[in-house]
Amino acid sequence: MSVSENIAISNKIDELEKVSFFLEEFCEANEIPMKIANSFQIVLDELISNTIFYGFKKSAKGKIEIYFSYENNNLTALLIDNGKKYDPHNAPAPDILNNDVENKKIGGLGIHIVKKMMDTFVYERKDDKNYITISKHF
Repeated sequence: MSVSENIAISNKIDELEKVSFFLEEFCEANEIPMKIANSFQIVLDELISNTIFYGFKKSAKGKIEIYFSYENNNLTALLIDNGKKYDPHNAPAPDILNNDVENKKIGGLGIHIVKKMMDTFVYERKDDKNYITISKHF
């Protein structure tokens, strides 16, 4: 049986809390293991906060839609936003091997975490919108 629900938020950082509650309720209602829900929460926080901070001009009003689906022990989320084009797969690899803290470049670790935690991480640009699909099988 396939189950799907969605939520739309504005490009304000305090909207992350709405997504967190929505995901928690979705996972509880569908008996999705807490470990999977927590992984998704970390990844969604990273992807959505990146979109909010870097995808829109400061005063621009943006919209981020998140579609959750669950089928055959597979949790999927599709994020759609009307922000600037940005393919996270083009982000430089994080500088995790350099022990020199003062000279480390900031950024890149979040996308690395997304890639490591999810089974699927796909980006597309269609109709002036960013589409990111993530999924985790359990």
